[in-house]
Amino acid sequence: MSRLLKKKFKIINSKNGNIYKIKYFSKINNEIYINKIFPKKKKGWIFHLKNTCNLFLIYGKARILLVDKKTNKIRKIKLNVNKYCNNVVVPPKNWFALENLSNNSEAIFLNILSGKHSSKESLKKDIYLYKKFVA
Repeated sequence: MSRLLKKKFKIINSKNGNIYKIKYFSKINNEIYINKIFPKKKKGWIFHLKNTCNLFLIYGKARILLVDKKTNKIRKIKLNVNKYCNNVVVPPKNWFALENLSNNSEAIFLNILSGKHSSKESLKKDIYLYKKFVA
């Protein structure tokens, strides 16, 4: 009989929803984590210098807010597991935020990051600074 492997993963607590670091694959330089967002909460702004985020909404209703580099305006992409697209790829050097549209349930994203997450590779701003981006 094969042996079962049990391993803990890192949980990063956040006031707007926790992040669960699942696995880093060194051979392909990808990191996988789950990002939960509490009802009617937002997370962001996030800016990766080198990494691409391949975001999959796996539960709930949410949207991704992207800052258009040319116009400095916010583009809103609605996501819903059952009705709309549920995957967005955010290339490096783009400001983005995540917003849960539900009143009563968490939004859960799976993120496949094209590298290892580090504070040296990403920038963050408070979500309520979004008005800075709107012309």
